Amino acid sequence: MKEVIDMSGEILLKSGTSNLQLAKELGDYIKTNFKNEDLVFRPIPIITPNKAQHNWLKEQLAVNLGFIANLEHHSLNSFFKQIFDELFPKRKDLPGKGRLVWDLFSALNNEEFKKDFPKIAEYCGSDEIKRLALAQKLAGLFGEYEQYKPELLKSWKEKKEDTTNPDQAWQAGLYRLSGFDKHLITASEFEEGLAKNPEILTNYKEIFLFGDLSFSPLQLQYLDVIKRASEIIVHIFRANIKMNKENPLVQTWGKLGQKASEDLQKLGLLTEAEYELAYPKTDLQKVRQEMLKSEDAGELEGDESLLIYNSFTKLREVEALYNYLVKTVDSVNKAKGKLGARDIAVYVPQLDPYIPAIKTVFDTAPHKFPYTLVSKGFSREEGFWSALEQVLDFEEEHFTAPAVFNLLECAPIQKSFGFSSELDLLRKAFLEANIRREYKGKEDYETQYVSFSYGLERLIYGFCLGDETPVEIEDRKIHPVDIFEGAMAQDLFRLHHLVEKLQELLEKKQVHRSATDWHELLMQLAEDFLSPEDWQEQRFNDLMQNIVSLETSDEKIAFKTFYHRLKDHLQQQDIQQISGGGGIIFSGLYPGQSMPKKVVAFLGLNFKEFPQKSQNISFDLLSEEDRLASGDADRGAFLQAFINAEEKVLLSYIGQNVKDNSEIPSSSIISELQDYAEKKGRKVKEVKHALHSYNSKYFKEGEKDYFTYLIGKDSKLNIDKKEKEALKKPEEIQLFSFESFLKDPFKHYYRKVLGVYYEDDVNLPDWEMFEPNNLEKWKITSSVLNQNLESVKDLEEQRKIFLNQGIIPLKTPGEVLVKDSRRKVELLTEKLQEISSEEISEVEFELPFYLEETGNHILKCKLPMLGGQGLYLSVSKLKSKYKLAGYLRYLVLVAGGKTDKLNYVHLQDDGEQALVISYSGLVTQEQARQTLRDWLSLYLNNFEKIQPFSPELDLSMENMDLKNDDFRKVIDRKFDSSYSFPSEYLRTEHRDGFFEKEDNLDDFKTNFKLIMEPVELANPK
Repeated sequence: MKEVIDMSGEILLKSGTSNLQLAKELGDYIKTNFKNEDLVFRPIPIITPNKAQHNWLKEQLAVNLGFIANLEHHSLNSFFKQIFDELFPKRKDLPGKGRLVWDLFSALNNEEFKKDFPKIAEYCGSDEIKRLALAQKLAGLFGEYEQYKPELLKSWKEKKEDTTNPDQAWQAGLYRLSGFDKHLITASEFEEGLAKNPEILTNYKEIFLFGDLSFSPLQLQYLDVIKRASEIIVHIFRANIKMNKENPLVQTWGKLGQKASEDLQKLGLLTEAEYELAYPKTDLQKVRQEMLKSEDAGELEGDESLLIYNSFTKLREVEALYNYLVKTVDSVNKAKGKLGARDIAVYVPQLDPYIPAIKTVFDTAPHKFPYTLVSKGFSREEGFWSALEQVLDFEEEHFTAPAVFNLLECAPIQKSFGFSSELDLLRKAFLEANIRREYKGKEDYETQYVSFSYGLERLIYGFCLGDETPVEIEDRKIHPVDIFEGAMAQDLFRLHHLVEKLQELLEKKQVHRSATDWHELLMQLAEDFLSPEDWQEQRFNDLMQNIVSLETSDEKIAFKTFYHRLKDHLQQQDIQQISGGGGIIFSGLYPGQSMPKKVVAFLGLNFKEFPQKSQNISFDLLSEEDRLASGDADRGAFLQAFINAEEKVLLSYIGQNVKDNSEIPSSSIISELQDYAEKKGRKVKEVKHALHSYNSKYFKEGEKDYFTYLIGKDSKLNIDKKEKEALKKPEEIQLFSFESFLKDPFKHYYRKVLGVYYEDDVNLPDWEMFEPNNLEKWKITSSVLNQNLESVKDLEEQRKIFLNQGIIPLKTPGEVLVKDSRRKVELLTEKLQEISSEEISEVEFELPFYLEETGNHILKCKLPMLGGQGLYLSVSKLKSKYKLAGYLRYLVLVAGGKTDKLNYVHLQDDGEQALVISYSGLVTQEQARQTLRDWLSLYLNNFEKIQPFSPELDLSMENMDLKNDDFRKVIDRKFDSSYSFPSEYLRTEHRDGFFEKEDNLDDFKTNFKLIMEPVELANPK
């Protein structure tokens, strides 16, 4: 029997105002008390809340010490596990708790258990996912019981549970049946083990606990055992443990910190230390000081050290953040200060949904910031795990163009299959070959015309034959699509290989297998689709080994059941760096995660999302007194990050509805801060951002709150350059560009001046067309017209052409549409025959103009003619913008001396007949030139600022005589009307208050009269 040696250690507390200060003091302590050889050959256990905090601390110690070696990182649980594995060697042979979930899953299906507890059996039924979800939830609860109520599990282990409590009875049975009971080590067992083997702790002379650690009751008991049973000195370095309990923000946000203070008191440590704080100069420093000390720091000044951003979407939040950071760094450095990317941290309660926006903005922005992503568990960042998730998530309903193209855009898949990095040609191939959904489709429904197999066949025949002439193959007519040439065709065949692999994947997922068999298959799938590097394959295998072993239940389960378990396991991984190296930290918001930074920003402080509400489980045996609610933990994490901010804090949330512009309330965190600030003198400034970063107000000189550094030449970093370029008016003007301006000056300004191109639908279509809208019907009729002007085609042939192009619905609805379009086109062509039997020709010429403000310009014109007269042929009904286009062409022909007549051929409103409007003898050549000169002046001024006008709103001349208040109401009604189709550019300006300004309304009326008055006079009522 080993002699029991009476030993007694110490637990020492070192507190300060910040972790930065404490990191320096820890480095000084190590430098003073450890010899160089100790730092090399003797491990220094440092326990931190997570890996990210550990990495930060390691960097700080390296700066202080000049080097760092043998720094042994632990969480509290991993540190104690390491000791227990040495103290109780048999524990190493026990399956990990991750694997025990499968034993718990099987135990729930145990016949004896189901007989004893029929209600639980009835709840699970035959639903594997429900049974697995319950097993996972129970495994999590068992882990929490172990930490917060170890005495409860001890009674279960000894079969002394309270059988009068139904929830305790069935959980205790499963606890033993699944093998979880073998993992419990109570404080008394730990103490007994150390008494027998005191040498286990001889390698540890000193242990360092650093950061905002939270202690469970069991961990506190373990620390107390170490203190009493050894000579180990436990050092705790903790910031800001003493706060002003009377402060309303501390009362609301500080329950996590209060619990930490109480935990330290349980270890016999005093936490009443006062801090010396510098005199507060900014609003942020005043708020922080009042949290830490019971002193009034004075009224707030509104100096923007605290700022709130209100945006429409996650992407806009990140864009606004980027602009804020560029401006902040630029202004600090211009003021001879020092602020770099490493001085900035951005915290997001739910980081994963923001990662695509972060990458989109920060990877493509003109001014680069290095950055690092830090997340908890599995994260959907661009990489192996993201690609693996997309592959394993793929189901039959995902066999669509967008879903497959999303796979193509994953870097690991691109690399594995050998795709080129430029995917624009493949995107075009999807559109040209009308690939929309399904692997093969069904001939009965004609869905083969939109399938992957048929579309790829058309592309391959197009490449092999070198043209698009239809070919007969096995009684089928195929319309080849020829867009690939030479080496570019390799991507086509790689796409074919990927599609075949996806179909095989779907077939394999239909089979039920054991968890071990699914493990093997998933490893093979990872190899087939991702070709992982050795370290990725090893890490994936290690993760799988934590949840699957040869001893795992051999029960045959569906793929979705196994995959559900894998994703849950990945989510439980520790907080860790997942992408990047240095620079700005983008991190999830977790307790113990924050570090001292000069600038701290919070994204996603959204209503109902943060703080999270605790989800109480009916069979949870822990009470609110046993553990902190999730909402209090979230508030505590926010408080830790807020206190760590030294100079500036930005709080951002989604506060505007993207559909109807209605307001969405912010997180209670923001409203609580606003209430506090209002009592201190003034509210924190809140900036409401526009829906789009290219809104014109971001480019206006003198705007303090609205600015952008994202759009190249239009960035406010280059205001002078922007103004000079705006003054450069084009000398040569194409007629189609001039016409586009007249149809929509707002769109013209965004595209030509701001360089912004808004696309209504950037996604690939994923369904065959069902009910075409008016624009799509117009395209069909226009296509029929263009084809029939060349040569009249058979109805069925024309329908098959349109089916292959994907512009009509399948089966009978498409046939009806083609018939209707042919009928309308025949009406138009009959009118053309009435005008002249000649062929349509073209005339090309130039019109020179001189304007006093801008000098010489040339209008370059190219127009159709029929029988020596101008022709404007439209498959649309009579609308203002088409009347304007027809009259513009008439003016150009008269001004150029080409003809004095133009025939505008269009459909009647009901589409039952075609009509001809003849413009003839309306103006002289000089009058035509003067009207064009006036319109050109507006066109050129539009390069400086938007010249308000729109024929798309279908306003009348009578509207121009209304007072501005009444005229504004008319415009607002037009935007709400289903008969008005303003562009997104015009909608953006309307939404952001363009028509609230009197000057813009006055200019609109003036421009409307200048342009539309002669047009209206030229057209019959």
